Amino acid sequence: MEEKKIIQSSYLIKKNKRLYLEHRKLENFIEANEMSSYQLFLCGCHTLNIIINSIKNDYIIKDASAWNVVFYNGKPLFLDIGSFEKWDGNNTWIGYGQFIRHFITPLLINKELKIPTSKLFINYPDGIDPSTAFDLLGFRVLNH
Repeated sequence: MEEKKIIQSSYLIKKNKRLYLEHRKLENFIEANEMSSYQLFLCGCHTLNIIINSIKNDYIIKDASAWNVVFYNGKPLFLDIGSFEKWDGNNTWIGYGQFIRHFITPLLINKELKIPTSKLFINYPDGIDPSTAFDLLGFRVLNH
């Protein structure tokens, strides 16, 4: 939070064994379905940096949705504070598949077919699975 890489939050109240957080209100931000491919790329890099720093501190984010990051004031901002959980040392990141569907595959399709990533998120709000990507791309990527 101090580096402004994740949304500013504060403890609001602890009630019935639940902790409620209050987040800073954001205005004029860009979501996945509005981002350019370069903004999506930066948000993917930002997500990976959050994961790397989390693991160094024995935490991990349990998912990797592009919707968890917005473009705000010219840079990515991670929103999903609830995604952080204590890391048990398991080498497997359960958010890997979602990261591929939300960042890698849309960027690859954008590069090869020139379809804007913003339009891809309108049609595929949970990202693009590899079989759909293969249907769209065929062997095109392998031939380069």
